[in-house]
Amino acid sequence: MNILLATDLSLEAEGAARWALALRDRIHQADHQATLRALYVSEPSWHAMKGEAQVTDMPGLNYQTTHEVRDWLKGVDDDTADVDIVVREGNPSREITEYCKQNPVDWLITGTSGAGAFGRALLGSTSLKLAHRAPTRTVLVKPDHQSLPDHPRMAVAVDFFPGSQSALFSAAQLAHLNEGTLELVHVLQDHPTPTLNTGLVNYLAPRDMEELSARTRDSLNALCAQVQALYAGLKVEAHVFSGRAAPTLIHFCEHNAIDLVVLAKRSRSALQDRALGSVAGAVARKHPTTVMLVPIDEESED
Repeated sequence: MNILLATDLSLEAEGAARWALALRDRIHQADHQATLRALYVSEPSWHAMKGEAQVTDMPGLNYQTTHEVRDWLKGVDDDTADVDIVVREGNPSREITEYCKQNPVDWLITGTSGAGAFGRALLGSTSLKLAHRAPTRTVLVKPDHQSLPDHPRMAVAVDFFPGSQSALFSAAQLAHLNEGTLELVHVLQDHPTPTLNTGLVNYLAPRDMEELSARTRDSLNALCAQVQALYAGLKVEAHVFSGRAAPTLIHFCEHNAIDLVVLAKRSRSALQDRALGSVAGAVARKHPTTVMLVPIDEESED
């Protein structure tokens, strides 16, 4: 497996580095191959802004920057000699996304800039763009999460849409790899919503909601059985809630010591980045815990 750590050498990025290193080690412990690369994107140099050579074309500056990244990694963990260093120059989200498109990357790991409203505003600049644009599994490591725990408690949002099972099985793979537990969560929308074509309000009576909840739980239990057939011994539980999807999922993560929440994502354009209304976007902005966004299987959605 190929792991890419996107770093700006900040304090917040150290947790992401430890998370990536722990993932590498768990993969090795499972007798699988894992390659870890650290990608650092520097600001455009004076030469680049004048249309001349970039840092990657200047051996001396490239050597210096590479060693700065290497020294930063050593400060995080001594076992980083096998980490490949990649240096790029330009817009961070654009350069990282292009690297993921041009190279085999199974996991993109990145830190975020802090907590609270100010931190979420910063999250919208680079990390959130990566979360929606990067064509691979993208992990946004919460600043106060120092590493990937030994036995993580993970939650995955299940919406039953075609193609979104990629998130479920990515979560199951990671939970199995780390001897963790996996919580399958589905949220039934219990608030009245107007239909687009008539303007009439959809409403479910309490009895109908109970029946729908029971059928949903049966469907989740069937998915649990599929996961456990694939990963024997993995502890999997199903949860059905009613309410608004994003706030309910965020509340579940905050009150159940969830180490990682996994959600499916669809491809988004730059325009859509400015108008996020999805559950994935809302959870990523609130950042109740470390978040992993998984691209859906586009073919199975057709």
